[in-house]
Amino acid sequence: MPVSPRFRGEALSQWHRNGETSSVISIIAGCGEGLSRFARYCSVQGIRPSDVDDSTAASFLAALENDGLIRKPRQVHRTMCLMWNRAARTVSTCLTVPQYKQVYSLPWSDFPPSLGREAAAYLDRLAGKDLLAELDFRPLRTASIQSYDRLRRAFLSALVHRGHDAQSLRSLADIVVVETVKDGLRFFIERAGGTRTKQAYNIARMLSALARHWVRVDNDHLNQLRAICRRLDSGKTGLTQKNRDRLRQFDDRINVHAFVTLPQHIAARQKGRDHPSRADAIEIQSALAVDILQLIPMRIGNLAGLDLDRNILRTRANGSGVTPSRRAR
Repeated sequence: MPVSPRFRGEALSQWHRNGETSSVISIIAGCGEGLSRFARYCSVQGIRPSDVDDSTAASFLAALENDGLIRKPRQVHRTMCLMWNRAARTVSTCLTVPQYKQVYSLPWSDFPPSLGREAAAYLDRLAGKDLLAELDFRPLRTASIQSYDRLRRAFLSALVHRGHDAQSLRSLADIVVVETVKDGLRFFIERAGGTRTKQAYNIARMLSALARHWVRVDNDHLNQLRAICRRLDSGKTGLTQKNRDRLRQFDDRINVHAFVTLPQHIAARQKGRDHPSRADAIEIQSALAVDILQLIPMRIGNLAGLDLDRNILRTRANGSGVTPSRRAR
């Protein structure tokens, strides 16, 4: 049967008629579209919230995969499991969250402790934690540090998958040997069907920077690594084609106007409600987030970390006028 995302209210009403625990239903009702399709499915199948288990989730996945209108059934299924566990963990059975993505990165515990210690010391240097250290580069932000760590661990894991012994990689100098770099990068090139990828290019650049700023290889060695970077550079700059396609909708003035006025429309719809629900609060929160991003573009992590007391300055006595503090910029 098609798994429709609509009629969430009808599905929840059916659960009410079946005498379900009101706390289960009220929590699930506030989770919006992430569970609405699953609520509809369970209602049609006559499955009560208290009876939901892994077999229910498995049959739901089968229904999603048989529905030709669902573009990414596994993603919808995994999101449903996550949101179900978040909503009903105190009043119902939690579901097993599937891991569909093939993970190839190995934990640091698979590598020699000496490599882990040196890797941590290098990240500290990139972050500029030693205020007295003389650096020939500007310290990186936290997000960049985390990205470097992910890329490096991915490369180390790729070497193992290519047949290298993890215990033989005892220092960072071991992983910037030219032939070792080439062998590890071939793992990512082959995964992409023999084409250049941004990931492989970024890893090559990361290894070149590591060789220059930490291992301090000679010029001939460094030039060979830079040549690898050039060969992997696709030459493309700016937005990807996928993102350009997403932004094409704003070539229409009507869409631009709808986007710019979205926060005001949401606020007007919510104004005057005597008993706002959790879903209403989330909608207002989303409207505020969109309004802030329209005025002050920033990373999502910075947006989520905004604090009303530390990052917002109230400019009027009644607190209605606000402006971002320097910390938020």
